[in-house]
Amino acid sequence: DLDIQVSKLKLMKANHTSQKYKLEDNIAKHYPQQIAILKERIEGMEADIQTAKANLPADKEQFLMKVGDKVYTDKKEAGAALVEMCKEMKTVNVPATVGEYAGFKMAVSFDSFNHKFVMNLKGQLSEAQTKLETVQRQLETAKAEVTKPFAQEAELAEKLERLSALNALLNMDEKGDDALRMDDGPEEENGGQETSGHDVQKLEGETAEKKNYPAVYGHTLSYAMEHGEADEYLESHKLDRECKRAIEETIRQNFDGMHLKHDIVKPLAEQYGSDRIAFVLANTLQQESWDGRFSRDNKTWAAEFYIPENIVRGMDMNRELIVSSHPAVLDGFIAMFRREVLEKEKEMSAGQEKTQDTSGYDVNHSEMQND
Repeated sequence: DLDIQVSKLKLMKANHTSQKYKLEDNIAKHYPQQIAILKERIEGMEADIQTAKANLPADKEQFLMKVGDKVYTDKKEAGAALVEMCKEMKTVNVPATVGEYAGFKMAVSFDSFNHKFVMNLKGQLSEAQTKLETVQRQLETAKAEVTKPFAQEAELAEKLERLSALNALLNMDEKGDDALRMDDGPEEENGGQETSGHDVQKLEGETAEKKNYPAVYGHTLSYAMEHGEADEYLESHKLDRECKRAIEETIRQNFDGMHLKHDIVKPLAEQYGSDRIAFVLANTLQQESWDGRFSRDNKTWAAEFYIPENIVRGMDMNRELIVSSHPAVLDGFIAMFRREVLEKEKEMSAGQEKTQDTSGYDVNHSEMQND
């Protein structure tokens, strides 16, 4: 029961972390872009209004109104036409456009509660201002929400501590049984073969040369929760997102509008490892497989990766890892990555295997000659 409670809390925390990442993206990119677009639109509308005011006739007695498809210059005739339009309305509480006045659309609706018709003059400026205020409120709300910690953090920590203590006790019992069995049995022998100092040094050298990168977690969040691997999933997904952003930034800084600079892939591979970069790029191609700007060769390569659908509360977590660079430029980057990193790694691996095989043959051949 405690395992289930901890798993549920970890899933809740994973969802909280995922939402936090999404809010961070909205704060940094999505909302500011919307606000900038709306402000630019409002400025243009306000300029149009000033132009319209400057061109309106000075004589206020002049009148021009469009009702339906007909233009009226007499106020009484226009009023009578509006009344007729209202009589033809068959819906209640639903605005209907009946004409235009001074560049603004006239919307009429029947107020069923007060039993009267209501008319509004509404222009695009008011709609844009309303949208701007909404997006600004969303931005402020997101800034407040992103700072909130996981609400059940204390409960999760307390239950994790209890579970850890319980597991420690169980492990102690298992180790005690193993120790008793080892005392009763004979000691293991190495078959008369000892590891030479040369072999130890060789293994240490090989370990030092090969850098160990955090493993890419290839399962879904639900799988991670079921198998007690939520922490591994969260850490890997965080690195996936960082890798995705690093690829986008590298392309942005090294594309001159026509060509990508050379030697830009290796630093990324040294920072995140080729496996993680390949996973992020393959996921992007699988998610955007419909896009004809990606080459068939790169799509075929990406299709070899098994990337399961990862849906959490109706949201596809894999789409968070799509590299948003221009597809044509990204396609060239992927080809460069496969050529300069993956293929060279295969060549190095094949060379090491060949060296080991040749070394073994030489030793055996030498022993036969000595005999």
